[in-house]
Amino acid sequence: LLIRLILLFPLFISLLAAQYSANPELAGLSIYRLEGLKKIMYEFVDEGKLAGVQTAIIRNGSIGHYDTYGYADIDSKKQLKDDAIFRIYSMTKPIVSVALMMLYEEGKFLLDDPVHKYIPEMKNLRVYKPVFTQNFFGSTLGKIWPLNKLRSVRKTKTHMRIIDLLRHTSGLGYGWGSNTYVDRKYKKADIWEAKDTKDFINKISKIPLYHEPGTGWRYGVSTDVCGYLVEVLSGQSLDEFLSSRIFMPLNMVDTHFQVPDNKINRFTTNYINNIPEKYRWLLRKSFNPDGKLMAIDNPDSSEFTKNVTFFSGGGGLVSTTKDYVQFCKMILNQGELNGSRILSPKTIEL
Repeated sequence: LLIRLILLFPLFISLLAAQYSANPELAGLSIYRLEGLKKIMYEFVDEGKLAGVQTAIIRNGSIGHYDTYGYADIDSKKQLKDDAIFRIYSMTKPIVSVALMMLYEEGKFLLDDPVHKYIPEMKNLRVYKPVFTQNFFGSTLGKIWPLNKLRSVRKTKTHMRIIDLLRHTSGLGYGWGSNTYVDRKYKKADIWEAKDTKDFINKISKIPLYHEPGTGWRYGVSTDVCGYLVEVLSGQSLDEFLSSRIFMPLNMVDTHFQVPDNKINRFTTNYINNIPEKYRWLLRKSFNPDGKLMAIDNPDSSEFTKNVTFFSGGGGLVSTTKDYVQFCKMILNQGELNGSRILSPKTIEL
């Protein structure tokens, strides 16, 4: 599953938190090469490509390296600290996928179950179909305007299954790519303005799929649907489920959908640069033409510090390196950490 593909590495490099003491020798790491790593990472900051960097390396179950360099906020020259809180965006996905698999182990669903069995809104889905394929009658006519603009939207032939959500073969996307028709539908639906997960489901269930479920792979909002499934199957909000079933057992004390007031001073400014123009509508920001870093989210005005009611399973969490290392160590340790069993080894092997 996606969890295994993302997280099972002999070396895990992530953002850092301070409570760890590093032992390169115990981890079997070269001090000389670690110095080279630091030099490379520092250059990203010194050349203005990144505001700050935190690196941690775990090998053979030991913390072999950690380091922090740069700024939490460039304008104020606020130094990046070991306990800084970051927006982890799509690294929310592995956590929510684990949450759903916990419910799978409890017999709440089968991987081949249709999604609409638990989410009725996802039953009568439609899918985008070009009228002419690119190899129309063995030629390239299907690529030529206006033939390439002719399309139909019809009911899907197959049902979307839960396993399709977990492996991103559902036909859902993010609203960017070469399919301008479906992309426009995502923009019009304004999915990120949903007031909660149910409202989000109502929005995306009306958008045509990019392809028939199970017939292709596309990165997108599938894990947000997984998050809503967790709510439906558990009877808890996604926020409550993750907190009680994953964060507390793993001692992930700084992982939230909303940054608590007493932690805002540890929340970093978010910067971005050199984003292709076709993706910029997602952030609703203009960009520096020279590619320099530009702040797009500040702690004192961030949506992550307001009254968060939409718990995005695909990208809504904030966290620290200490916390995320705890999660990854649990995965690397076959679903258990410090006596807390989150998943069985058999599920991890999937």
